[in-house]
Amino acid sequence: MEDFAGKVVLIVNTASECSFRNQLSELEFLYQKYRDEGLEILVFPSDDFINSEPLDAQAAKTHVAIATWPWPNLFGDDRLDSGIRMKTSKWRRPAPNTAPVKAKAAGLYMICTLSRHSVEPEGYDDALMLDWRGQVAESTGANIFLVQNGVIHTPTPDCFLDGITRRTVMDLARKRGYEVVERVIMPEDLAHADEVFLTGTAAEVTPVGEIDEHNYQVGPITRQLMDDYEAEVRKGD
Repeated sequence: MEDFAGKVVLIVNTASECSFRNQLSELEFLYQKYRDEGLEILVFPSDDFINSEPLDAQAAKTHVAIATWPWPNLFGDDRLDSGIRMKTSKWRRPAPNTAPVKAKAAGLYMICTLSRHSVEPEGYDDALMLDWRGQVAESTGANIFLVQNGVIHTPTPDCFLDGITRRTVMDLARKRGYEVVERVIMPEDLAHADEVFLTGTAAEVTPVGEIDEHNYQVGPITRQLMDDYEAEVRKGD
């Protein structure tokens, strides 16, 4: 598969070794055909899914493909000094009894994508998501933290993903002796924050410089956690 280096190749639910080989041959053909068009993702449904009657996704066998590629900061390195600009979205995160809110499910990102796209034309980098109760939840693809009087506050993850990066940064903060509080955060609490930052796989630790009418400095706690997270995830390099 050396010819596919740098491409994201997804081969899904191959039913047999013979079927797998046949699909690889087709993959090579399509790669050559669309190579100049910058094709990035190929998806192949399984034989057992296509041939099942009635058509049933649960009848498919699951196989896994893992791809890696270089990924710069989600918002651009220039935002690490000044912080990103955010605006509260009109869309809200759903209640736990309406969706599998603790799953990293693609369908749950639809509202987030709509939210980010709606604020980008106004010059914002991302949207702030409230939940169905009107409480602060997260950004469109990362968890949010507020720093007030040296204490780090973050919403309780009861209707959004409790991110791995979120938990890692909380551990790093506690190792530094910072108090970390998980609690209900309301939009009016944003006015009292000294620093705000996001955490996520793509965002890593990203400072926030503005949410709606509120402005923040990229303060010492945010910078410390940015450095600590950088050292933690790259200590094997």
